[in-house]
Amino acid sequence: MIVLLSILILLTGCAIKDCRFDPQVSVETKSEKTQSDSDSESKDKSPRSILRSVKDHAQPGGQWACVF
Repeated sequence: MIVLLSILILLTGCAIKDCRFDPQVSVETKSEKTQSDSDSESKDKSPRSILRSVKDHAQPGGQWACVF
């Protein structure tokens, strides 16, 4: 009984006080382009194609931090 009570007191002393998530996004860009690639990209500048390009090249991530 004393051991169980000691574990309970220990666990309540380690309670989480604050947790935060810091989202981050990195985007890869290709620097090597041929002339035909740059011509096709300049013709297609609709918002939908730009969003699709960002979606294809974006890499989501983040950091989770908790204070005990």
